[in-house]
Amino acid sequence: MHLFQETNASELNAYPNPTSGKMNVIFNGAAKEKYTLKVVDMIGNVLISNVITAVDGERNTHDLDLTNVAKGMYLLSIQKEGAEAETMRIVVE
Repeated sequence: MHLFQETNASELNAYPNPTSGKMNVIFNGAAKEKYTLKVVDMIGNVLISNVITAVDGERNTHDLDLTNVAKGMYLLSIQKEGAEAETMRIVVE
């Protein structure tokens, strides 16, 4: 299953994964636009939702604090308005 659309891919990555709390999220911004970064549990509850502005053509980084999140598997997604969300699995241990 291919989760990424090549035309909208921001090359989402996050490390360390698994994490014990602090995580760095990296993505490429196609333009200086707003993106919504979400962390969702496996039953669909949104735990974190941040709107961030990307810097055009650069690798963008965002610090994510998951220290208050229960151990387990989650979905991290980033979405530009009007585009498909890009999603990856993250693990908190």
